[in-house]
Amino acid sequence: MLRLYPSRSCSISFILMVATGDNQDDIRLESRRQLYKAAKEAKDGSKIFQTPPFSAVVEYVLKRVDSLPRSKWHDVANQPIPFPLAVMEQMLKYLEHCLAVEAGILSISEEGLLWSNPPVIGQLVHKILDEHNYKVASGVKEKGPNPFMKYVGFAELACQCLSAVALESILRIVAGCSRNIYQTLLPQVDWIRKFVLRGGYYGEVAAHLFGVVAGQIQNQDEFEKLSILLST
Repeated sequence: MLRLYPSRSCSISFILMVATGDNQDDIRLESRRQLYKAAKEAKDGSKIFQTPPFSAVVEYVLKRVDSLPRSKWHDVANQPIPFPLAVMEQMLKYLEHCLAVEAGILSISEEGLLWSNPPVIGQLVHKILDEHNYKVASGVKEKGPNPFMKYVGFAELACQCLSAVALESILRIVAGCSRNIYQTLLPQVDWIRKFVLRGGYYGEVAAHLFGVVAGQIQNQDEFEKLSILLST
């Protein structure tokens, strides 16, 4: 029986996330239970969750990815990914869970295509982005992708393996900070368009993502180019 507490460190959270892909059912199920286990209950019976900060978990996961030799990566649908696809999807879900907990959302449940409380998530997203930009401007942190772009980059690896879970994760994050990252995603709209053309549920999610990105375009010429791209 696992007795680990993910709220205490990113390393323990990472161990549990990886263990959700274990071959043994009891380890896999208990790892997931520990990841999403409430820390305590309030007087009204509502559950109180504790997790490491979203940005810290993203950084930790990507450090582990960078330290993993490419020879250890997994081949899924001829696409190399650092962890089994089910584990990567669980990592994305747990990171969303961390973001929701950090935002102070008390009722954690399975989400639809978008957050159940977008304004609250949006406020936290912009707070994290402002802190990142301030640290870069002041020289405390090296210039580089913000935590959300790192998250999107990680999710894109799983998307290449046709993971609808990963595409949903990108949609929810982009919808929460679209004005801040749409310029980065704009060059990738052809990649998103290919997913739209796949049709089915995967294509539906990709269409929502395409719409969120396109909705931020203020230049008429850019918008017309995008419209032509979508129609071809």
